[in-house]
Amino acid sequence: AARLLSLRGLVGRLRVHAQGGLVVVNLPLLKTLHLDSNNLTLKHLPPTLSNNTKLQTLSLCDNPIGNNDTGGALPELPLSIKSLSASNCTLGRFPPSLARTEYVLKNLQILDLSRNAIIEIPAVFFEACAHVVEINLSNNSVFVVLGDVKKLKRLKKFDLSNNRISGDDPSCLPRELFVDTPVIDLTLTNNNITPSQLNQNFDGFDIFLERRGALKRKDLAGGALTDLGVCGLK
Repeated sequence: AARLLSLRGLVGRLRVHAQGGLVVVNLPLLKTLHLDSNNLTLKHLPPTLSNNTKLQTLSLCDNPIGNNDTGGALPELPLSIKSLSASNCTLGRFPPSLARTEYVLKNLQILDLSRNAIIEIPAVFFEACAHVVEINLSNNSVFVVLGDVKKLKRLKKFDLSNNRISGDDPSCLPRELFVDTPVIDLTLTNNNITPSQLNQNFDGFDIFLERRGALKRKDLAGGALTDLGVCGLK
C-alpha cells in the first residue's frame, strides 16, 4: 500500500486509505496534498482527483508515475489547482492533461515538471494554462520554446536549466518570450548557449534586459537585493 507522507493545509476531516493499490481520497475541503516519494504509479492515483474542488496544491514528486509507459499522463486535475509539482516522475513527455483547451486550468500559477525527460512543450499548453507565473522545466531535454509562449501574460519565472537550448539556433528562444511575456527570471544554466550568443543572436533579448534593468533599479531604490545575472550564464 502507498504511504501518505505529508498532508498540509487541511480545512476539514481527512480520510485516506489504500484499496487494491489505489490511493482513495475523500477530501471535500482539502487544499494541499503531498504524496512525494511514495513509489506511486499512475494506477495508484485516484481518477476522481478532479472532484476535490478545493484542492490548490498538489505535489507528486519522486514517484515513478510514468514507469508503465503512460504517455506522460497525470490524473485530471481540479480547476481549483494553483500549484502542481511533479518533478522526477518519469513522465517522458509533457502531460496531456495540462494541454487541453477544453479543460483550461485558469488558476494554475506554479508548475514544476523538472527531471522528466520532456522534449517538447505543446503549443496548446500556453493557452490551457495561460495564467501560470512560474514554470520549472529544468533537467529535461527541451530544445525549443514555441512562439505561443506569448500567451503567458503573467509569466515571471522560467527555469530551463540543464536542457538542450542551443545558442546557434535563435529560433529555440523566440522573440515572443522576451518581449510579449513579463518574464524577469529566466534560467539557462548548463545549456549550449553563452551570454554573447544571447545578446547577438536572439531577437528581443535586449528588451528583456531593459525590463530586468528597470526592476534592478527599482529594487536598489527600495533596498532589496535581486540576482539579475544573465540567465545564470557565465
